[in-house]
Amino acid sequence: MKKVIFILAVLIIIIMLILQINRIQKMQKNDNFENEILYDFKYFSPINSEVYYGDTMKFHNSIYYEVINDYKEYLLYKNNYQDILDMSEKDFETNFMILTVTENESTKNLAFGSINSDNNTLYIGLSKENSIKEPDLDRGISIKIDRALLKENVDIYITIDDIDFMNNYENIKNLSQNYTIENAIADRCFVIITNPASNIDVFDEFIDNINNNKDAEIRIVSQLSTIENSLLIYDIKYSNLNNKYYVCKDSSRSTMSSESYNYFEFDSFEKEDLTDSIFREPQKISSYQFYNNEFPETNIKIQFYNTEY
Repeated sequence: MKKVIFILAVLIIIIMLILQINRIQKMQKNDNFENEILYDFKYFSPINSEVYYGDTMKFHNSIYYEVINDYKEYLLYKNNYQDILDMSEKDFETNFMILTVTENESTKNLAFGSINSDNNTLYIGLSKENSIKEPDLDRGISIKIDRALLKENVDIYITIDDIDFMNNYENIKNLSQNYTIENAIADRCFVIITNPASNIDVFDEFIDNINNNKDAEIRIVSQLSTIENSLLIYDIKYSNLNNKYYVCKDSSRSTMSSESYNYFEFDSFEKEDLTDSIFREPQKISSYQFYNNEFPETNIKIQFYNTEY
């Protein structure tokens, strides 16, 4: 009887060891997958005297881009832009390529920032970096991406290190495309479409917190287009620790705009003097400017009608 008990005990120990080994192997396998590099990228010059990228590429958030799915199409672009990443026909069995090009003032100095995806969309964030200023001609980015990340939609946008900086409002990307002024007022947004502005106390509290060296945040709702009455939404966060302002600009509700969500970082937030303004009643116009000392092309101005100022 003792012998049987001993054998059973040994078997139980062996089974537990096997289960533990399998668990460790699974964890290692998952870690390897999570740490696997799913992309590579290289900067290139999009300048070609015979071809203009704007004639063939899509345009979104003031950024030109193209998704290249097969080797034949890749060879056409490689012939025009020889500095893009090298890819073989075999590479395209498990990968695809995206090209991005920037050309205007607001999108200069953009470098590769981040890449992720959900069920429907591949997101590629480009961030402002001083290093990309040299050489200035390298305004193109070729990105080789694992096919596991290939989605129906592509969203290429301007990003910053942390885009989840708001705490007191619903995630801006979860807001309905039919979001209304009435919704915004009810959600305690600072609405600057109405005359005078609505929820001015929210803005006053935002300014007071900044002046008292406290973290502060606000959602401002403006009008993107008077023709289609589409809304422009700003999420703004002040970090007292970093003495920085973080802003998300949501232009996704306009059919006349090719922009969606873009993120910015600013060094200061100042009220402007409108005494010499063209406005008939400048004392009733409040104007505030966000400044980025390093990248002034991203500066944002917010103005609103307010009889209290």
